[in-house]
Amino acid sequence: MGKDISPECVSLIRQALEDACADQERGIPGVTFLVANRDGKQIFAHAAGKRGKGVNEPMALDSMITGIACKQLVEQGKLSLDDAEQVEGICPELKDLKVVQKYGSFCGEEKGHYAEDAADPYCLRRHLTTLLNDGTSPKTGQQLLTKSTVDQMFENQIPHIPNFGRQDTHLNAKPDFVKNVPDFYPLNNNEPQGWGLSFMITSSVTCRSLKSGMWAGIANLFWWCDREHGIAGVISTQILPFGDVKLFGLWADVEKKVYDSLK
Repeated sequence: MGKDISPECVSLIRQALEDACADQERGIPGVTFLVANRDGKQIFAHAAGKRGKGVNEPMALDSMITGIACKQLVEQGKLSLDDAEQVEGICPELKDLKVVQKYGSFCGEEKGHYAEDAADPYCLRRHLTTLLNDGTSPKTGQQLLTKSTVDQMFENQIPHIPNFGRQDTHLNAKPDFVKNVPDFYPLNNNEPQGWGLSFMITSSVTCRSLKSGMWAGIANLFWWCDREHGIAGVISTQILPFGDVKLFGLWADVEKKVYDSLK
């Protein structure tokens, strides 16, 4: 049976979210937070604040998907994880794509596309609970990935680069998009960082297990998936620049409240 959190914890988290958005000038304009267990049950969901600064419309609970689709093709023998020629044959536009090199420069074609039906936290929740359930949807019983594939996704693929996220990645080259902070993903005792197949492998200061997966979106959206504890969550805003210190503090606070309630 999947884990749950207490009514007292639900109340504390809701209050923390509301408090964070109380001051629309100096706080966070709006935020959503959603938590689910391995049974697919949503054990917490709340939206606080407004959709944006100076906007009266309330915040609402309205990637990874590509990674899961690719792993399905790998299982079927239709795709290789390490075959550049195959990738360029399938996506020829990648052949001449420029890659940022340290202390170098790049050039490339810029395109912008409006997402008619952008994914929401509920969509992400369904994918995360499927990973918690070893590749099988807890709601439909449909197996999307085998357990061995999910295990591989959560294995560190770059153990030889333990500080890859702490290196000078020039993320602050566009300050309107990304804040200049020393470490976006601080870990307990400066533990080694890892990268699985589609996401970062981390523990955290909030009691996540060592092989938890997590990643982020540019508008200050973060998710985590802890298979050992059977819990996953998403916290999201739609503000820039990425790396909002106030959200980092709120995220650590509410996630820790979840784990404290699970003990």
